[in-house]
Amino acid sequence: MSAREARDLRKQYFTTLPKWRRPFVGYICAIPILSLSLFLAVILQQLLQRFLFPATFLLLALLITALTWGAGPALLMLFIGVIALNSYFIPLLNQFYLRSGDAIQVLPVFAIGLIMLLVIEQRERAYRKIQMVGQELERYASELEAVNRHLEAEHHEQESFLSMASHELKTPITTIRSYAQLLQRRLAKRPTSASLHDFEPAFKRIDEQTIRLTTLIDQFLDVKTLSTYREATLSKSQYDLNQLCQKVIEDQRELTDRDVVFSPTQEPLALQIDVGRMTQVVINLVSNGLKYSPQDKPVCVCVSRNGQCALLQVQDHGCGITADELPHIFERFYRTPEARSSTTSGLGLGLAICKEIVDQHEGRIWCESEPGIGSTFFVELPLCTEDPILAPSHL
Repeated sequence: MSAREARDLRKQYFTTLPKWRRPFVGYICAIPILSLSLFLAVILQQLLQRFLFPATFLLLALLITALTWGAGPALLMLFIGVIALNSYFIPLLNQFYLRSGDAIQVLPVFAIGLIMLLVIEQRERAYRKIQMVGQELERYASELEAVNRHLEAEHHEQESFLSMASHELKTPITTIRSYAQLLQRRLAKRPTSASLHDFEPAFKRIDEQTIRLTTLIDQFLDVKTLSTYREATLSKSQYDLNQLCQKVIEDQRELTDRDVVFSPTQEPLALQIDVGRMTQVVINLVSNGLKYSPQDKPVCVCVSRNGQCALLQVQDHGCGITADELPHIFERFYRTPEARSSTTSGLGLGLAICKEIVDQHEGRIWCESEPGIGSTFFVELPLCTEDPILAPSHL
């Protein structure tokens, strides 16, 4: 143990002691305890009328002081006690006479006292070393616990990432499957001589969604993306929010045969966004609205400008969300009791993905809802400060 460690450990040891056991209190109490011990020796000698060496009480007081307050106060008591024995108390007992200043006669008492203090000090040092070892073990245990928590958090993050990845991959696969089923139904209804040009839009959608699925898989296999979803690299470009929403809504109308009302702005709303990621947000919000709304009720999508931000609103007419559930709907794997009891399947990841993507774009997302009436989801994103040069569609 280095001198600095010993000094720090000694300081820490004294700070853990009760106030009445601090060395300062011991120095104050040393003189009264010494006087009491020697006074008891005189009283007992007078009562018993027999020889009673007063150093017995001195050594007893020395032992109590050393065990209670340490070697410092006890050493002070030893010096003063030896001087008192030599100069006053032994002549007072009249058992045998010591000339004042004849220190040789009290050297055995002084030596016994020093040996006692040395043994007690070694005991205290051993105790402090044991305390230091215990502190080191506690520190190592804390470090191991922190490492274990970190590993558990990484394991949980990997599980969450895999769940999110499967959820994101599910959307384009579902789209491809839906268009394939749509083509099968149309082919079954048409004569064999029908032109294949009628199926060109469906084939185009399948191709676009396949490209999108391939892009997602490439991103998921990237090492940085596998480490954490939040570190996924965004491929941003300028894009019109109206155009993005229009394409998503057309897909949803054709795939679900449901009514989706769209209210765009007259002028383009240029955003610096990752088109694929932001498309995922709109798809999740619109598909959620369609899932939890009655078949005869439309989902309303509105795009507007709010100062230097673009505001997207997706309103449904479903069962709504209670006030105590609203703070949790963007948490991973969270589903409202109504959603869990419904026949609609889900993992509770869609809104969590939306929030992660919106946060990456330095925007914000929130929901306002009233049970029995419906919910409105809001997405606010910063507009481009430069002149809009809108990129072509890559959906």
